[in-house]
Amino acid sequence: ALGDPLAALVGRLAEERKDTRSPDEALRLFSRATEAAMDDALRHRISNERALFSGGADTSAKARVQVPNLRARLDHDMQTGTVILVPNSIEFRGHSRATHFELAAADRFVSSRIKFDAGEIVEHFTKRGGELAPIQCCDEDCYYLFDKGISPTIHFLRTRPEADELDRFYSAENFLQSLGDFTGVKDSKLGHRVSLAFTATIPTVTLAPHQISVIPDVWRAGYCWSDGCGVISQGLADLVSRAMGTRVTACQIRIGLCKGMLVIDPTLTGVQLLLRPSMIKGASSHRCLEVKAAAKIKKAGNMLFCQAIIVISNMLMDERDRAGGDVRFLHELMNKFIEGTLLWTKADGSDGILDEGATPDHLAKLEAACREIEILPETFIGDEDDADDRARLLERRWRSPFSNDGTPEDLKVLKAISRALVAAKAKMNIPCGVNASGESDLWIAQGVCAADVNIELAEGEVLLGNGAYVGPVLCFRSPCCNKGDVRKLMAVAGRPAWRHLCDVAVFSYQGERPEPDKMAGGDNDGDELYFALARGAFYQIVLLAKEAAPAAYAARDPRSDDELRAWAAADAALKATTVFSPSTRAFSPSATAMISSLRILLDRGKLVPRSAINWLLAVDRHGVASDAAERWARCHELALDVRTTGRGDALQNAFDAAMRCSRSSSQQQPRWIPSGAAAPRGKLVNGNHDIMRGMFYRYETIINAVEKRIKQLQFDVDDPLARRAEAKLVGSVLDLSRAEEPETAARLVREQRVSSFNDALRAAKMFADLYKDPRFADARRELQLTREVRKRLHSVLDADELYAPVRHVSRGTEPKKLVLTFKKQRRKDFPDLLRLLPDDGAGDADASLRENFREAVRFAERASVGEEKKFVFEAQHRRRVHDFFDCPEYWHVSHQTVKDKILFKIKWSPTAADDPMRAVAHDHPDGIAKEMLDVEEAVNSVDRA
Repeated sequence: ALGDPLAALVGRLAEERKDTRSPDEALRLFSRATEAAMDDALRHRISNERALFSGGADTSAKARVQVPNLRARLDHDMQTGTVILVPNSIEFRGHSRATHFELAAADRFVSSRIKFDAGEIVEHFTKRGGELAPIQCCDEDCYYLFDKGISPTIHFLRTRPEADELDRFYSAENFLQSLGDFTGVKDSKLGHRVSLAFTATIPTVTLAPHQISVIPDVWRAGYCWSDGCGVISQGLADLVSRAMGTRVTACQIRIGLCKGMLVIDPTLTGVQLLLRPSMIKGASSHRCLEVKAAAKIKKAGNMLFCQAIIVISNMLMDERDRAGGDVRFLHELMNKFIEGTLLWTKADGSDGILDEGATPDHLAKLEAACREIEILPETFIGDEDDADDRARLLERRWRSPFSNDGTPEDLKVLKAISRALVAAKAKMNIPCGVNASGESDLWIAQGVCAADVNIELAEGEVLLGNGAYVGPVLCFRSPCCNKGDVRKLMAVAGRPAWRHLCDVAVFSYQGERPEPDKMAGGDNDGDELYFALARGAFYQIVLLAKEAAPAAYAARDPRSDDELRAWAAADAALKATTVFSPSTRAFSPSATAMISSLRILLDRGKLVPRSAINWLLAVDRHGVASDAAERWARCHELALDVRTTGRGDALQNAFDAAMRCSRSSSQQQPRWIPSGAAAPRGKLVNGNHDIMRGMFYRYETIINAVEKRIKQLQFDVDDPLARRAEAKLVGSVLDLSRAEEPETAARLVREQRVSSFNDALRAAKMFADLYKDPRFADARRELQLTREVRKRLHSVLDADELYAPVRHVSRGTEPKKLVLTFKKQRRKDFPDLLRLLPDDGAGDADASLRENFREAVRFAERASVGEEKKFVFEAQHRRRVHDFFDCPEYWHVSHQTVKDKILFKIKWSPTAADDPMRAVAHDHPDGIAKEMLDVEEAVNSVDRA
């Protein structure tokens, strides 16, 4: 109710600042308007609360109400030995399951951050008898409930001791008993189970007991293939869709103390919900099906994050050459983001974002595109529990460059571009742009198992959106630290009968292990998976990537399949009797058990950032496939899960072992390491990982260029010269970004430095060999060479038939780069020139073009090897003529512009059939014909020398 009026007021204040009013008068007018907006918002809230609390509103309407949450800091008085909560802010949140049991009491919760070195504060949360101790907040008693996040946020309950003893909020024990039965839950997982009640969800349908069933999990080869995934009938999916206001074919849900994914089973009738034991975390009497998120394949606005870039670069490298291989394609992704998304095109796809000055419409579209960059936390260490905090942080971060503060629209767009680049550089991510249809080549989807949906897929196959894409893909999830965490799969075509699977990715039921388990130990309870498609800039990356062996995560059950199936059936039958029938004699968990996971986290949680930075250092020094990097990856995995597993000692042992393995006297840290991973330690250096340091350099040079232009506009925004220069921003930024960097920095787009002519020739031969494979039609290679080597290589490539399909041109400033690409021209692509060849085919061309072009073609087809001739072509025709003679029929002809003419020279005979001497030499390899050819080649060799 207050957001829109305040947003309008910001614009009003900016307008008043532009008038002739004094600052004091503008502020007074703004204050009056603000007070009026606050009064209107208060009246609006009161009327809404009356409607909601009257009982006439439905559940979904109540779920949209923003409820207050008090944020406070924990203050420890060392003299008195007491701990109190000091409020410092109030925030409004969306629907949370626990807060909407009773909307009138939705403000009974307090949250507070706690640092790793504040372990002594935790001891004040309990009494000696094992009960929860009250923490004072504004003279009210607050009790610990649970904590969430890697940087833990503790949630407290403000009780109502004046209420009835049976009231839900009378005490913390009453509130916990109202959530469910936590009997049998491990101490380390207790906080995680309580937090299920505080997930942001949308309530949809309250089901009757007979509409809910529990079916066995699918076990095979010692693994649970259906971990976290159940099924629903089409009838129930329709009810959920009606409550959500959108079509739902699969969704991530909470019901009671159950969580996981649900997909449609077309064979079910009526309204049915089938849960699996792996989804059941405890018993509860709440049977309202609440949707955390409807499954939908996200096809735009995704990014390749730092860990995935490192692992994929390892898949593209040759083991003997860490800086070689085909990793250049990763930098092409970054170039598309920088030049294609931010600089070269407008947000709507037309050319030149600042060609004619930015407009508010351009700004709005660019803002929407730039916001997508913030889909991941500041580092790869975050988790989903911090989603609300990140959303608020990002809202404040993006408000500034796009607010209506009276600055020119051009300057706002530049600030937005700068923010986008800085954000990408800070995390070392590559945001993936969209194609003409509005899709990127990197998708995000939630996965399920083929066994859950009764379809057959072969090992290594995946059904992505019921055939929305067919072809090879790279699949991974976050985190992604191990060299085998990126899997190479084949996306298969869909079927009409599988149309209900259009919003999920379905993995095969075949193989030794479930595919999600191979990717950092994932499961099917709603994990988001990344899919890099073999098209666009990802085409060569996916095709050339070499899959590594996956790491071992979940322990394999040694029992046979028959034993596992029998045990799974018995487990399902047992949980079916208790899942929604909690024991009336159940007691609330003990305080000691409740805070045990917090104690572990405060004791070992600091190892999360330390293991993260050490993994990055090991990757830079030894590579991601090294023993040191693998040890730190294992340590980081244990650190992320230490709260729920309770394996603090195992984490410390793994940390110590990794330290011994990678001990180094170096006190240097690469500049490319993400700024949020940990505080820099030691001297900053360029680092050894060529791909990452190249990305860092490219981002830095572009940012400097844009910031320079911003400062120019800030000093004189109305200068006509500055306005005209604004239209040339793209070119100027491009020039600055491609300036020659120091020798210690890596090149940014596969620019291979070679030290000798032989190295250059070997690289050219490897490139020419790719022509036989049509997958590499768009391949490109750049070699940075000295002038002498480059000139010599040009002559060799021109004279050798092996390099006929290769176009080789020199680009840039000294030392120039020799750019190798494949010729794609075909005669049929030049109908305008082909019309000139017949006697009556002059068309609308001038006589000189027709005559000279026909003579050039006749010369190319009939002249002898070594013969050369010049023809005059006007400047506007030369490029077209050069392209025509790049067709395969004329690869035996060299053609280069000499002043205002084109010099044609026959390099070799067009085919063996047209050269009788070569045909004779083929039939008589030891005869006189061979001797004559040898002499001819020797003469040509002397001429070249």
